[in-house]
Amino acid sequence: MAVGVNVAYPGECLPDCDPCLDNDDCGDSEFCLKTPGKCKRAGVCQPKPQHCPLFFDPVCGCDGRIYSNGCDAHANGASIAHKGPCVHPMCVDRPLMDYNGDCRVTMIDFAVFANHWFDCGMVPANACWQ
Repeated sequence: MAVGVNVAYPGECLPDCDPCLDNDDCGDSEFCLKTPGKCKRAGVCQPKPQHCPLFFDPVCGCDGRIYSNGCDAHANGASIAHKGPCVHPMCVDRPLMDYNGDCRVTMIDFAVFANHWFDCGMVPANACWQ
C-alpha cells in the first residue's frame, strides 16, 4: 500500500467510474449496480431502467426481495443476489395472496396461483378454449 493514499473501498478498482457501496451514494434516478452475487462489494452507479420487458425469470435481489426478472430488480434499485427466488424473504407479516414469498401482492402472484391451478387440474369443465 502506498503511503499517503486513502482507500476508497475494499477490492479491485473499477475502471473509469466512481464506486458506490449502496444506493445512497448514487443520484435519485440511479442505483448502485453490483456484480451478481457480490452484494457486499462495491458497485457503480447506473441509471434505473424506466421500462422492463414483461417476462418471468425470477431473481433474488440483494435487498432480499424476489423480482420478476433482473430488469425489474434494477428498476426497483436492487442488484441481483442470485437467479431464482430468495430462500428467506425479509418480511415479518406476509400479505394474504403472496404466493411467491416476496412480501408483496402483484401480478406475479396471480401467475403463480394460475400455474398451480392448472397443474392441479382445477380448470372448470365449462371453460371455453379458443
